[in-house]
Amino acid sequence: MKIKGNLTDEANRLSSWVGKDCCTWKGVGCSNKTGHVVKLDLRNPIPPSGLFFEYDTNFEMNKLGGQYLNLSYNYLPGPIPDTLGRLTSLTVLDLSSNDFNDSMSYSLCNLSSLVHLDLSHSSLIGAIPHCLGNLASLSILRLNTNYYLQGPIPSEMGNMTQLTELDLHNSGFQGPIPREMGNMTQLKELDLSQNLFECPIPSEMGNMTRLTELHLSSNAFACEIPNSMRNLCNLRVLDLSDNICLDDKSSDGDHKHADESKVADETDFLWFYTGIGPGFLVGFLGVCGTLNFKKSWRDAYFQFIENNYNWISINIAIKLAQLRRMFNKGKFGG
Repeated sequence: MKIKGNLTDEANRLSSWVGKDCCTWKGVGCSNKTGHVVKLDLRNPIPPSGLFFEYDTNFEMNKLGGQYLNLSYNYLPGPIPDTLGRLTSLTVLDLSSNDFNDSMSYSLCNLSSLVHLDLSHSSLIGAIPHCLGNLASLSILRLNTNYYLQGPIPSEMGNMTQLTELDLHNSGFQGPIPREMGNMTQLKELDLSQNLFECPIPSEMGNMTRLTELHLSSNAFACEIPNSMRNLCNLRVLDLSDNICLDDKSSDGDHKHADESKVADETDFLWFYTGIGPGFLVGFLGVCGTLNFKKSWRDAYFQFIENNYNWISINIAIKLAQLRRMFNKGKFGG
């Protein structure tokens, strides 16, 4: 009841929280063995109807206990309370779709038992704490759609070797993808789209052989795709769209060489036509001028043209007659 006293319940969603048996309360789950509270699900089913914490009270998050805490879609105001870091038995923490408008609390790094952490759509700002890499048991991490969550991915996140899903899309992350992410060999879904990530794409990503979905679209990858990506034999979805330039087996040097060759070819063609043009004009005018002033040459020239025209016409007629005869023989002879 002390927990209920520190919540503002405008939608009267906690009306069942009466009596001493808290295990019968809506959103509360208890262990069948010990009877202790292990689950608290206060997800708002009809956002944005109100349920939010009053942080200026004496309420302490560690009083919640349990292994499962879901406070999503409540539009809780920030910051994330540091006392949350005392819930060291938590395995699932869902704080998505809130309005923290603050940086990620370093106290989250103490939740070493977490396997599921969702902070998406929560108006987080700043950088990912390096200590988040301490959460080595994490299987699912969602930080997507936090537009002011910026900076590079900490290399320490390579310690999250049990991750199967990592979603950072639609945020403000930047810089290259750290090579240490190649240690995430259990990853099945990786979404880094709609950020400002840039080259190089580390060859270590080829170690993620269990990947089924890889989203790298809408970034600033202007570099080659490493050959090691061919190891990703389980991929069903690969999205590389809307990057500045993403070529297979190309580099800045290759582009520069191609550009230089193109310029050289265009220069050669220019000089070729510059030289041949006047020569053709002089030769044409020379022939026409001679035929104009020499009547005997003019008559001989046109007679030559007429004779060759007649010879060509006769030969064509003969060949067509032979072909017609062969066709008729083959058609009616059998």
